[in-house]
Amino acid sequence: MDLIDCLSNSLGLQGLSRLEQYHRSYMPTNTCLNLICYPKSDNKDRFGQIKHTDTGTLTLLFSSHPGLEILSPKSRSWGAVAPIDAHVVVNVGDTLRALSNNRFYSSIHRVSPVFKDSQKQRFVVGYFFRAENDVVVRYSEGNMMTVRQWLDQKYDTYKTPDSETVLTGGMEGCLEQSA
Repeated sequence: MDLIDCLSNSLGLQGLSRLEQYHRSYMPTNTCLNLICYPKSDNKDRFGQIKHTDTGTLTLLFSSHPGLEILSPKSRSWGAVAPIDAHVVVNVGDTLRALSNNRFYSSIHRVSPVFKDSQKQRFVVGYFFRAENDVVVRYSEGNMMTVRQWLDQKYDTYKTPDSETVLTGGMEGCLEQSA
């Protein structure tokens, strides 16, 4: 919540428009803490997780091993995010993008599988901080829906990844417009 308070301050938000109003601790939310295991792979064409944006407000990733890759909005190329001991990687999610009126952009990222012979797997702890389930925001393609509906739609897309627009939170269209 300290991060949300700082973000509200940086955006100059006041009163009911502050981000804290969408993240009240006593309201239902799908915030979760996950331990993710990426197994070793011999297939260099596979990814531990395909390109996507995160659905929520902020994602905090704790890992001491490389694997996270981010798509640069300027060069349109993939770059590795180097883990730094005792540091956390913070990703902006689709909900923060919507709540900030696109002042913050959700990051398109993917996760490469483990290829090193010396490493059998990689563990990542992810804290997925999400707004209240009933908060209504405008997501990609101008769709108004609740945070919970967006989460459900995005997870359904993972099952049948025919719509990259949903997986990447509409960010590729934003990149094309800014080019």
